[in-house]
Amino acid sequence: METRRPPSPRGGRVGNRAEGAQTGGNEGWVWGAHSRVRGVCAIRSELEPRKPSDSRCVFEVRRKSQRLAHTAAQTYTRPVRIGKILVQPDELAHRVKELGREISAEYEGRELFLVGVLKGAVFFLSDLMRELEVPCEVDFMAVASYGSQTDSSGVVRILKDLDAPIEGRHVLIVEDIVDSGLTLNYLLRTLKARNPASLEVCALLTKPERRKVDLPIRWTGFEIPNAFAIGYGLDHAERYRNLPYVAALEVSDAGPGEAGASDTTPG
Repeated sequence: METRRPPSPRGGRVGNRAEGAQTGGNEGWVWGAHSRVRGVCAIRSELEPRKPSDSRCVFEVRRKSQRLAHTAAQTYTRPVRIGKILVQPDELAHRVKELGREISAEYEGRELFLVGVLKGAVFFLSDLMRELEVPCEVDFMAVASYGSQTDSSGVVRILKDLDAPIEGRHVLIVEDIVDSGLTLNYLLRTLKARNPASLEVCALLTKPERRKVDLPIRWTGFEIPNAFAIGYGLDHAERYRNLPYVAALEVSDAGPGEAGASDTTPG
């Protein structure tokens, strides 16, 4: 589920749908915030010689930028590390094979249309497809979910839509992880409105403790505890996707360069 990220220096988005926070560097974070708060007065002060009336405006802008820089440094530079392994590589391989057999049996004699949710589901989707014994087609969607670093608000924006129509087709949404369920709930409503013959969900991971809405998840790989999961496609700041297992991300309470205990961040 995609969370709202700080804007880049050019006003664009940085990062992706991964539940972990990502920045384009603190400097870019502050510049993006700076450009929103400084106003016309500060912009003019850069283009023209400063006048006495501009001094207070420039001072306020600098003070706000300093506060934003301090907040950004605290929030986005906390040391992280790979924590407890939640799902081992052999467990992943075994469960994917089982899911492939179950899904193939369900769709026997029919053609399947797989919808992968970028980017996290790519690893799972690739392995799952190789285990399917029915004809299948694949397409992708990318979404951004607004909210805090770990909580989706349910307000979703589609960044990449499907390239092919799904009316009258048997559609299977392949998700990497279902957390609160708000983003997936939006996808289900959106795709159902396009009149597919059937619409089901296969999720590699689910967090029952975090669920906010009831969802019809037909196939589930593993239920995991309330931890920020990384590996096997799941990321934190675009890192750790390549891990062959699923692990919990640990975030230190101490600031950069400080000693402190680590605890598992809620996902």
